[in-house]
Amino acid sequence: MSTDVRDELPFPEEHGERAVWAIVDRDSRLHRIDGTFLGMGSSHRPEHKGHPGEPHAPRGTHCSTCRWTEIRLFETSDHELFVVNCGASDVPGERDLVRVTSVATAFELVESLTAIDRRTQQSVLPMPARRALAQAASHSPRVRDAYINSPVTR
Repeated sequence: MSTDVRDELPFPEEHGERAVWAIVDRDSRLHRIDGTFLGMGSSHRPEHKGHPGEPHAPRGTHCSTCRWTEIRLFETSDHELFVVNCGASDVPGERDLVRVTSVATAFELVESLTAIDRRTQQSVLPMPARRALAQAASHSPRVRDAYINSPVTR
């Protein structure tokens, strides 16, 4: 067990670091993940769009500078995998919504990050998931195998 306890979500440059990650989810439940932070991907963009003249996007307006998704992947020493999905917001009066999910296998991890493209109805890995998996592949051989051999990444 690690003695390094962190109560903030890790930043992308911390991938590969081992600690006890104390993460509070959207329902105020505390999750303690004693393991390695494998990687992160984000849909955040530096430029606002869709709300000219307003500092923040109103509800229903897409702007990945105001509201975005962050995916973080973790692996414990007993090989349990966790997906931490954060719906992040910089809009006053809104809060980040965090969900923590445990998965048993690396292939299930890839599958849990897969979405259906609305236009083509094809299975896809959204860019935040691709980035998180690409980083994770450098730290976990089984995640690398699942990432490389998944039909959705071919």
